[in-house]
Amino acid sequence: MVASDRSFDGRGIVFLIITLLAWSSVLLFLRHLHPYIDAWTANGWRYGMCTLVLLPMLLVKRRAGGLSRDIWRRAIPPAVFNSIGQTCFGFSIY
Repeated sequence: MVASDRSFDGRGIVFLIITLLAWSSVLLFLRHLHPYIDAWTANGWRYGMCTLVLLPMLLVKRRAGGLSRDIWRRAIPPAVFNSIGQTCFGFSIY
């Protein structure tokens, strides 16, 4: 029988708080900036920044052979669903 380690690791709580702050800050920024930008612009900036962060990692992984050839085809259904949800999220302020 393996003894379980019951020591407390606070990393999960720290990551939970960081996630909560990150998600809530988006709406605060959108609320503050909504007189200056429209909802389409706000979503464009958010998706553009996400692309700048994630695309290089995907390309490196693809070059190393870590991704299958049909990854883009399999990514389309969740991307469409997420795009609709994020567009509604961006328009919620307006």
